[in-house]
Amino acid sequence: VTPRLLRRQGKPTAAAVDVAAPVFDSIGLSPSALAVVTRGMDRVSNSPYGTAFRARIEEPGMALAGKTGTSQVRRISKAERKSGVRKNVEKPWTERDHALFVAFAPVEAPRYAIAVVVEHGSSGARTAAPIARDILLETQRRDPARSDDIPGRLVGDAPGSGDA
Repeated sequence: VTPRLLRRQGKPTAAAVDVAAPVFDSIGLSPSALAVVTRGMDRVSNSPYGTAFRARIEEPGMALAGKTGTSQVRRISKAERKSGVRKNVEKPWTERDHALFVAFAPVEAPRYAIAVVVEHGSSGARTAAPIARDILLETQRRDPARSDDIPGRLVGDAPGSGDA
């Protein structure tokens, strides 16, 4: 997938201007390592045992692959560890963990990527993943380059093609 930056100039009704994509150096990730990461992210979202299974996209050709996460926002003392760490629902809102989810879609031919952070959202799977799902699903539905006859295929793509 080639990253692109889109920038809207002028009034909200103005046409978006496609800015030239920056050139990135390779990070040297082997195809087999990338396949392992992709398979893992796919399982997080599309396996019944995955942490974000409830936030999967079920429409054919639009499935997402993602990774859930949380970020602790406060220090847990030794005393609290001994007595038992409080659950997020027992903490004041400002002490609850941040919720994170990163994803891409569609799995077979990635075109979109997203990162969602919900401050004090407690759980990436319960809070951030559904937001990412809704955005990725609607983005794919509205993509004018999508072919209506074959989910996941872009207009002008030959069968089996893609830039994944």
